[in-house]
Amino acid sequence: MVDFTLTDEQKSMREMAHDFAEKEIRPVAPHYDETEEFPWDVLKKAAEVGLYSIDVYMQAAQDPSGLTLPLITEELFWGCAGIGLALTGTGLPLMSLWNTGTPEQLAAWAPRMIGTPEAPQVAAFADAQVVVEKREQGKRTVASAQTVTGEERVRELSRMLAGVGESAHARSHAAELLEAGHTFKQARTRGSA
Repeated sequence: MVDFTLTDEQKSMREMAHDFAEKEIRPVAPHYDETEEFPWDVLKKAAEVGLYSIDVYMQAAQDPSGLTLPLITEELFWGCAGIGLALTGTGLPLMSLWNTGTPEQLAAWAPRMIGTPEAPQVAAFADAQVVVEKREQGKRTVASAQTVTGEERVRELSRMLAGVGESAHARSHAAELLEAGHTFKQARTRGSA
């Protein structure tokens, strides 16, 4: 039988994430929804208190129950799902590196993905971009998924980065991320990444 009783450490992490969401995320969420800017100041504060760090992901990876990261994520997303995603999105490429990279690659790249509390960084990982659309069809909701490429992919990634709509700033970041990903994928194929 599985025991879902939280450990004291899990309770402490959940409480820290909830307090952070309440004090640092919720008050500024409307601003970021309106301006469509990336919440760098919130990311920096999360790094300063330890919620955006390699240590959080190490604790999560070593938690046999698998509950640590979902508990933290749920609280951050309670504050604002968009900002929560900005704070947790780097976890995808970081955990991919953790599971498939060599110790040398992990030591070299993980710090670059997260950065420092003084200069936090973000990383992304995607080999394809899929747009999911939902629509009502009678009494049912029907979903469809379409892989987008080229300019459509840049537009969709830009929209995701900006939060709502598109912005020139997010568009330039989207193009830069896609180019960096393409370069990394080519290097990995040649065995040098």
